[in-house]
Amino acid sequence: ILKNKSKNKYSDEDLSLKVDSLFLKFEEELTNKLYQTSSIEKIDNFKNEIIQIKNAVETKSIIKCFYNDKNREIYPLKILNLEGFWYLIIYEPNDNKIKTFHLNTIKNIEVLHCNFRFDEEKINSFDNAISAYYKPNNKPILVQLFIDSKVSRYFLRKPLNKTQRVLKTYDDESCDVELTITDYMEIIPSIQRYLPFIGVIEPDELKMKVKENVEIYLKRFEWWSWVTY
Repeated sequence: ILKNKSKNKYSDEDLSLKVDSLFLKFEEELTNKLYQTSSIEKIDNFKNEIIQIKNAVETKSIIKCFYNDKNREIYPLKILNLEGFWYLIIYEPNDNKIKTFHLNTIKNIEVLHCNFRFDEEKINSFDNAISAYYKPNNKPILVQLFIDSKVSRYFLRKPLNKTQRVLKTYDDESCDVELTITDYMEIIPSIQRYLPFIGVIEPDELKMKVKENVEIYLKRFEWWSWVTY
């Protein structure tokens, strides 16, 4: 009730920010007592900016900010945590592109009294993002993976994204899964994390990219071993 009232048009101008800040403290206290979040990027020094951005996302307000050595005017679309890091999904009218900004790197935030409209389907598509390499404008890529029984339970408990489905389960509890991605780099780090207990069935291009990365690693490792020896 308090959060809803604070966003009422008859409320004091700064009440919403104060209420959001208060609730953020409550949520943090509750979270820290229930489970470990050490693998999540800390935002302790960025709380005020987070509240500004959250309000801008909710009210669909355009914001000005400084990011990567450049002043920008952007549409804040969605806040996401990907692989433990916080990101703001934005649309930049200047070059007509959807981009992923590292949240803690955004500076000098100013919420403008201007609203924007954007395709909700495009915004919601980021729910399928595995990593910051997600590219909503790319043609979807269908991927099939073999998951060894030693790690299959992890993929079944926590699918890589919402499109993941099991194609086949073997007697030893290994399985084949299928999912859709938008860029090979979106999934390559996840595949390499579980080597050698995961294999690419298709597409062949993804299979070759992972193979090339393994070969580069082995060459570097052999060189380093020779130098240290």
